[in-house]
Amino acid sequence: MAELEESRRKLVILQLQRHGGSLMNMSGPNAVNGAVSADKSSDKNMGWGDLKDAVEEANTLAGDRLFELHETQEDNLILSKQLEDLQGQLKDDNYIFTSKPYTILSDQLHHLNAEIERYKGLVEVLQNDKNQFLQREKEMCAKGESVDNIKQSITSYEAKIEELEHQILKSMAEKNDLEIKVEESLQDSGKKRLQG
Repeated sequence: MAELEESRRKLVILQLQRHGGSLMNMSGPNAVNGAVSADKSSDKNMGWGDLKDAVEEANTLAGDRLFELHETQEDNLILSKQLEDLQGQLKDDNYIFTSKPYTILSDQLHHLNAEIERYKGLVEVLQNDKNQFLQREKEMCAKGESVDNIKQSITSYEAKIEELEHQILKSMAEKNDLEIKVEESLQDSGKKRLQG
C-alpha cells in the first residue's frame, strides 16, 4: 500500500511539472487589476482539466494495482493451503508405514510367507520319500516279500503330507486375510486424507 501511495504522489508531481509552466504564467504579469485575459483563463482551465485527467488515470492505475495485489494474495493463500495439504499427506503416509499395527501386520505377513515356503519344502521331501517307498514296494512285491511295513510307512507319510498340505492351505488363508487387512488399512488412510 505504501508503494501505491508513493506511485500516486510521483504521478501527480510529474503532471504538475508537465503543466506547471502554464499554471505559473497565469498568476504572472498577465493578471492586471486582479483580472486575467480570456486566453490565459482558457489555458488555466485546460491545465486543471489535464490535472484532473491525470489524477483519474492515477486512481484507475492504483485500483488496477490494488486488484492485482489482492489476486496475488489469494493465489498465495491457495498455494499455502496446497502446501499444507501435501505436508499433511506426507505425515499421514509416514504414520501409516511406521505405525505399530501396520508393522505387526507386515511382520506377520513375512512370517507366514516363510512358513509357507518351509511347509512346501517339507512336502517336497516327504513326496520324494513316498516315491522311494513305492519303488521299494514294487521291488519287494516282485520278490514276493511282505510289504505290510512299507504300506504302513506309506500310509503314515500320506497322512503327514495331507496334514502339511492342510497347514499350507490354512497359512495361505491367513496370508490372504493379512494382505486384505493391509490393503484396507492403506485405503482407510487414503479416505481420511481425502476427507481431511
